[in-house]
Amino acid sequence: MLDALKDAMASAAEELERMPERVVQLFHHNDADGLTSGAILTRAFERKGFEVRHFCLEKPYPAVLEKVYEQEGKIIVFADFAGRIAPLLSELNQGRNLTLILDHHIAEPSTDARVLNLDPDLFGLKGDRDISGSATGYLFSSKWGTPGTGNGQFGSPRQIALDRVNGWLYVADELNNRIQKFDRTGNFIILWGNFGAANANFHNPTGIACDAKGDVYVVDTNNHRVQKFDGKLGGYLMKFGSRGNGEGQFNAPWGIAIDRVRGYIYVVDSANFRVQKFDMSGEFIMSWGSFGNGDGQFYFPRGIAVDQADGTVYVVDMGNHRVQKFDTSTNVLPQLLTKWGGSSEACLLYTSPSPRDRTRTRMPSSA
Repeated sequence: MLDALKDAMASAAEELERMPERVVQLFHHNDADGLTSGAILTRAFERKGFEVRHFCLEKPYPAVLEKVYEQEGKIIVFADFAGRIAPLLSELNQGRNLTLILDHHIAEPSTDARVLNLDPDLFGLKGDRDISGSATGYLFSSKWGTPGTGNGQFGSPRQIALDRVNGWLYVADELNNRIQKFDRTGNFIILWGNFGAANANFHNPTGIACDAKGDVYVVDTNNHRVQKFDGKLGGYLMKFGSRGNGEGQFNAPWGIAIDRVRGYIYVVDSANFRVQKFDMSGEFIMSWGSFGNGDGQFYFPRGIAVDQADGTVYVVDMGNHRVQKFDTSTNVLPQLLTKWGGSSEACLLYTSPSPRDRTRTRMPSSA
């Protein structure tokens, strides 16, 4: 099962290397798993000398696919979607391009030898149980990581963080309720964590980030908190947050990002439909957002990133199928700069359990 998938991926990688084309057109899903998959694959392709062009989509729209497959001799990669539409891609491609599908949902086999469907669903693994889209990307990119509970194995890994100080990689291994540490080539180093609510234990860790010193921050989603660890040996350092909707409280937090230059922590407070900002000691500074699909509102936000150059914050607004970009350069509420993606009907499918605006702000004591 897994050996067959690895062999198929190795064969696909060899075929990729033989291509005269050196540009990869990478289409990936616009949720947290898709963005992580895209980042992992980008780094892998760039290490092999390919230029990567990104296309972030909610789904592979037929009109887009028809335009894409007007090309010939190209490398086209789909991450975190398209496993089920391999027959359609085969019909559009007709042997003209090399297509790789690195999805993890229900899949159909391709009918074109140049459309390589590497969806684990075709190899006996179940995406919702055994492997995520980003894990499929890991497996293809560096041939490390398999489903399981052993060292270097994963149970639905969610996010990955790079320690820019020492070069270590940390993976939030969600269903195994632990964090695993690797070197840049994928060699296992250490792990820490078990299921539970005690310090250094987890209940579905999802988000993970490293600060400027190499310490590791983990979003412990179903314990509704963030924990901080020494990146060297995984020693517990501190925690902040508890369940609720008050200042510094969380309801199913998901993503985390650290502004290493300015010293701020941003946490996506998913089921409170907001983003919270903290200092590096975990003290609450401000929050913004409420339930809805208007500017600056969220519907189960998941992913978040910070531009280290200017502190701009990008939020994956999952339920609204969009990304929102915010200016955080002042100590007042962040201002929306731009947004892309989106569906005006997204929020109509859900009624907020608390319609009041959840935006709260506390100025830092130094302000």
